[in-house]
Order: sequence, then C-alpha cells, then structure tokens
Amino acid sequence: MAPWIWTDSLSVKIEPIDNQHKKLIIAINALEQAMEDNESKGILTKLIAALKAYTDKHFSYEEEFLIKNSYPDIKEHQIKHREIIDQVLYYEKKLEQEENYLIDFEMLDFLKNWLLSHIMVEDMKYSKFLVDKDLQ
Repeated sequence: MAPWIWTDSLSVKIEPIDNQHKKLIIAINALEQAMEDNESKGILTKLIAALKAYTDKHFSYEEEFLIKNSYPDIKEHQIKHREIIDQVLYYEKKLEQEENYLIDFEMLDFLKNWLLSHIMVEDMKYSKFLVDKDLQ
C-alpha cells in the first residue's frame, strides 16, 4: 500500500498538535511497511510499543492543552482517548500472548481509521472552539 500522507485538511490549526499528528502518521506508516516486509514479531512488537508510547505522550499533551484552554468537552475527549488506548492494548496483548499471532491488517485498518476519524471529528471540535475563541 502507498504510505499515508499528511494533508492540510487534517490540520487542527495548532502547530504542536499538528506536528504530533504527523509523527503518528509516520509511526503507522512504519508499522505498515514492517508488516508488508514480513518483519519479525519482535520488530512489530517494538513498533507497536513505540506507537503506543508516542500516542500516550500525544494524548497527555493534548489533554493538558485543552484543560489549560478551558475546552468544555474535555471529559468526552478523554473518554475517546481511553477507548483508543484500550483497543491498542488489546492488540498488543494479543500479540504478546498468542504464539502464532501475527499482526494482521485489521489492526492497521483500526489505527488508520482511528487517527483519521479522531482528527477529522473529535479534534476538529476543539480546533473550532479554539479558533473561535482565538486561543490557538
């Protein structure tokens, strides 16, 4: 598959968060490439762990930023973040526990769909709020 490429339509108009989203896309692309190259389970596990760690870092930054700027729907946004982390943990656990489990494209599809829909729906809500309040 062709790598996923950042476009301005994904911009939330907050540079540090846009940069973090770009890094998440790069991490997902790296995982996809490793899958296509039939890399070992160990390499895939490391890529997932790195993606999870960066996602945690991004979520923490984003949530702190939204709290600082009095985003009214922060609780709902945090719930969405927890749901995503839970799903990633599910795939990570499955990979660790099942001897013959290899990451399939189900996980990759989940990650791509999650990031795209999360940015385009959930993150655009706070983007609009911040832009309207001129808090960007």
